[in-house]
Amino acid sequence: MTETLFTVIVIVMLLGLLIAAYGLTKRTQKRRHARFREQRSQLKHDEYTFLKQQTSLGLDFIGTTKPVAQDLARQLEKAFPLSYQVNIFNRMVDETEFNTQTLMELIFEQKRFLLMTAVFKQVPMFSTRVDEVWHTMLLFTQSYQSFTETFAGQFIHHQPNVDGKDGEDDRFLFDMMYLELFEEMPFSERAWGFSFYQHKPSQRFIDEWETESAAALADRYFFDRPDTQEIARYLIREVKAALDARKNYRNIQEFRSIKANLQNRSSRAFSNDTLNAITLGYVFWAAWEDPSAYDQSLGFKRVDSSGETGGFFEFDGGSDSDGGSSCGSSCGGGCGSA
Repeated sequence: MTETLFTVIVIVMLLGLLIAAYGLTKRTQKRRHARFREQRSQLKHDEYTFLKQQTSLGLDFIGTTKPVAQDLARQLEKAFPLSYQVNIFNRMVDETEFNTQTLMELIFEQKRFLLMTAVFKQVPMFSTRVDEVWHTMLLFTQSYQSFTETFAGQFIHHQPNVDGKDGEDDRFLFDMMYLELFEEMPFSERAWGFSFYQHKPSQRFIDEWETESAAALADRYFFDRPDTQEIARYLIREVKAALDARKNYRNIQEFRSIKANLQNRSSRAFSNDTLNAITLGYVFWAAWEDPSAYDQSLGFKRVDSSGETGGFFEFDGGSDSDGGSSCGSSCGGGCGSA
């Protein structure tokens, strides 16, 4: 009996020590979390400091948009209140662990994505990090609705990509159009989570853009809006010209030299000479000349996003996206409003 009582006492004491240790650990974690949140709160911006950091980082959204789309970029910036941008930034300070520079860069890239949604009927969201900005925008329901309706004429829904897989040429099409519309920034590939042109275009894609009429391509890929029609015509012309350039004998020697230079690089580090070398004409030539030439010179083999895809945008009135229900319509009363 005495031995049994002793055992019970020891067990009770051990349990007490474990409970005390658990409580101490929880209190320590709580204090650390509170300290972390206090430190994070000091990173928040007002409109003045937001613009100051944006300028210091060289995040000129309009200036880094190619001339053909700069008017549309101005429309987006005008429709996107600075107060709303600051609210998005500060909300992400609270809810993520990104540093302030990364947050500013992700918001910058989300603007580029939203500009593309005004031009193209379907734009896959390939970056989970940029997609976090989109989700945060949606939390301010009234501000988001006002912004998208002012800029695009309709509410832009967030449309999840349910199976997490991309169409055969979705990634290449995104890369091609992104780089035709915007200057690549030092952080662009990091923000999107992949190197541009790492996916080869299929032969079907090349044949389609080479043989289809401009009218057919415009109807298939682009919105027919007065403020984006010239952008669509320009992009179609550029792609067709690049496809012609890949066959031009005068370009072949230059392309071979570019391939040799790129193959000698240990990685595709950001540099002006690298970016200038990778013209769309060269990309099509590398894909067309030899399957291995594309992988070797651009340095990456073809892979699927396998769940990295955040979603698709969809306008009211329908879309070609095969994703599930939109985030915008499913938020309901759970979304806050600005």
